[in-house]
Order: sequence, then structure tokens, then C-alpha cells
Amino acid sequence: MIAETMARAGEEFSIQEIAFDRYGDTAILERAAQHGLPMIRYSQGISVMGPGCQMWQQMWVGRKFVLGDDPVMRNACSVAIPVRDSNGNIKVNKAKRNHIIDPLVAAIMAVHVWGGEQRSVYADL
Repeated sequence: MIAETMARAGEEFSIQEIAFDRYGDTAILERAAQHGLPMIRYSQGISVMGPGCQMWQQMWVGRKFVLGDDPVMRNACSVAIPVRDSNGNIKVNKAKRNHIIDPLVAAIMAVHVWGGEQRSVYADL
């Protein structure tokens, strides 16, 4: 159902890449391939997600996003907590199991794939 929904969206929008978490990716990759969807694996580890979070933060502070009255995204943003590693990289997490931050994580991944380089910040070390 997810792949079919993305394929329908592709009829209306020019989809360049669809970022997805590597965990449990076999089924979605097979179905996405049937629809010719441009899938890209995206690690949610802090070394890759950190630059995506930084891009999101810069765009948020620069008022480049309009969330409107979307209660699901607003809730995800309100319960997400920043986690920082010893090098200052940030990723989002949730304090409780029942908190849902998936919409925010998906948006961070989408912004990063759209305008950033999806490689580890440690690649040049």
C-alpha cells in the first residue's frame, strides 16, 4: 500500500529520490522497484542524520517551513528531543516509547536528501 501511494504521488509530483531507513527494507524495495520509484537508503545514525538535522534546524529558524495546523507534525516536533554526540552532531529521539516522531524524522530525511550530501560526517577523518 505504501509503494502504491508513493507511485500515485509520483504521477502528480516529480519525485527525484525517496529516502528510507535501512531497517527491514527488503519488502518496500521490491514493491517500490515494481513501480520504478527512485529509492535511496538513509542511515538514521547520528553521523548521517546529524547534517540532516542541522539543515532542518537552519530552515526552521530561517522560517522556510510552514506547518500550519498539522496536529501530527506539531506533536512530533513537540515530543522530539535533541541528542548530541561528543562532536556536536544532533539527531532527534523520543523520551517515551509512546511518543511518535516519525513525521519529523521523515521530514528531516526528505530535506537532507533534497539539499544535502547523505554521507557520514566522519567520512573525511
